[in-house]
Amino acid sequence: MYTSDDKTSKLSSANKQEYQRYAETQISDWQQQIDSLKEKSKDLVGDAKSELDTVLEQFEENKNTFGSYLSELSDRAEDQWDDFKDEAEERWSAISDSFQKLFSKYS
Repeated sequence: MYTSDDKTSKLSSANKQEYQRYAETQISDWQQQIDSLKEKSKDLVGDAKSELDTVLEQFEENKNTFGSYLSELSDRAEDQWDDFKDEAEERWSAISDSFQKLFSKYS
């Protein structure tokens, strides 16, 4: 298993298209795992179900926000990549960390 730091270091040397491709693939993988957790939450009751549902909803919001950012990213020119790479890495790190926390707690 690799950490978010490993992912971030790989992305820091990526060009815009590599970054987008990697992020989109990772988000798709996460969505499959989220869907699995949603199925698991159906068997929970009370506070446990409520807590997991809240965390899943928050992650979905973060994922959607990041997805919007990726759409904006595709509209930017390749030669501007260096100008916004740091912001992209920060956003990637935040969503990756939230995903790691989610799965370390509920998997």
